[in-house]
Amino acid sequence: MGSRQRARELALNLLYQIEASTDLPKEVAERFYSAESWASDERTYSTILAFGVLAHREEIDRKISSVLEKWRFERIADLDRNIIRLGIYELIYAEDIPPKVAVNEAVNLAKKFGSGEKSYAFVNGILDAIYQADRKRIDASKSP
Repeated sequence: MGSRQRARELALNLLYQIEASTDLPKEVAERFYSAESWASDERTYSTILAFGVLAHREEIDRKISSVLEKWRFERIADLDRNIIRLGIYELIYAEDIPPKVAVNEAVNLAKKFGSGEKSYAFVNGILDAIYQADRKRIDASKSP
């Protein structure tokens, strides 16, 4: 498993713990990272992802809500919602991650950790809809 792939898994776990806690995200992260020894590149990238999602969560959640059809944002399972958030963060804000990689990595997370057997299809559909809606802007921000 690649270090970025492992970092995405750590970020997902961290986001889940932050959402479930009443403590400040920084405190949750300190406990999370002190519980085990992580490779520094995995810790660094997972922190960038998790806190990037938190910094842009309102905008990310609006994007998710804007593409939902016959579904309410509140009905999305916690794990699926955080996988989608990570995917959108990489899709829109991570300039070094190609859009197809961002979507593929989120789909892989959903296959491994999603709330149900078809979570990966739901995650793929949401991310694809957001990518299609913002394609020109996303592609322009990721081109050299």
